[in-house]
Amino acid sequence: MAPVVSDKTATVVFDKNRYSVPPEHRTSTLTVVASDTRVRFLAGQDCVAEHDRCWGRKQTIEKKEHRQAILENKPGARDGQGRRRLVDAAPRIEALLEHWLHDGRNLGSMVARTLKLLELYGAVVLRAAVDELLDKGSHDIGALAVLCDQRRRPQKPRLPVEFGPHVPDKDVRVHDLGGYDD
Repeated sequence: MAPVVSDKTATVVFDKNRYSVPPEHRTSTLTVVASDTRVRFLAGQDCVAEHDRCWGRKQTIEKKEHRQAILENKPGARDGQGRRRLVDAAPRIEALLEHWLHDGRNLGSMVARTLKLLELYGAVVLRAAVDELLDKGSHDIGALAVLCDQRRRPQKPRLPVEFGPHVPDKDVRVHDLGGYDD
């Protein structure tokens, strides 16, 4: 048990990670009780938040209801966690963001478009599409959308094309093309 202070964003730093607490407890002193598997935050004797313990470093662990309560209390506010959501879904997205920044693109717009892809196709499809796009050496947002769409639809097997005996040019004879070079 140790005292900790919640910051203005209703998060508490414990063991080099950031844990969310309800917004009514921001900028207040709480008591942290941690085990090997759980982290609890107490205000007096009342448990105000409980999370699975994260053994990573510099991770943000938050509950949706905590974030939602903050957004509801601030009219006109929007969730500025889009970039973090993208990194959680597709870790290599950082390289894509670097390319977009280097090209002078509006990162807010690019993050919003990529978040839309995340909502439409899910994390697994987006992660695979980002990996394929970067492996191809590209960083176009349109190509990312196409790759997501291709991965969502099952690929139809290619059927062999067979011509009947009545087709005279069904077999193409390969010949040396060197005679065309001059």
